[in-house]
Amino acid sequence: MEENKIHWSMKVLFVIALVTFIVVWSDIIYRRYYPFIPSVVYGDIKIINEDKTVSPGGYLIYEVDIDRKMNVPTTIRRALANGYLITFDDVQPPENTLGRQKVRAILKVPRNTACGTWRLKWSANYEVTEGRKVTVSAESEPFEVRK
Repeated sequence: MEENKIHWSMKVLFVIALVTFIVVWSDIIYRRYYPFIPSVVYGDIKIINEDKTVSPGGYLIYEVDIDRKMNVPTTIRRALANGYLITFDDVQPPENTLGRQKVRAILKVPRNTACGTWRLKWSANYEVTEGRKVTVSAESEPFEVRK
């Protein structure tokens, strides 16, 4: 009789350990490989400046049509590109509101920026789970830097 109780309890412990193992690894795999979509950017980034021009040292006004689907920590990266790349400090938006909206922002163009046709490269890095980041990128329509 004693042997049956030990045998039965060992089976229960084995089942509990197996279920725990499956649950933990399922959660890890889900967090690591699930295709999270934290936001969607619709179309190109729109340049608001008059005639789509800006002078070196001036302000570039742009608009991003974005649909935020997840409220997670976000870092925005911006750069100007035309064969050269001018990067700017990362921005962490104070409020990560959900839903579709058109967000306007201002970017000060450095004084030493060469005249010519440029594009704004924009990316939002989302920390969707601990240790996993997803990047959503967009590019602006061309604009001119003129003196």
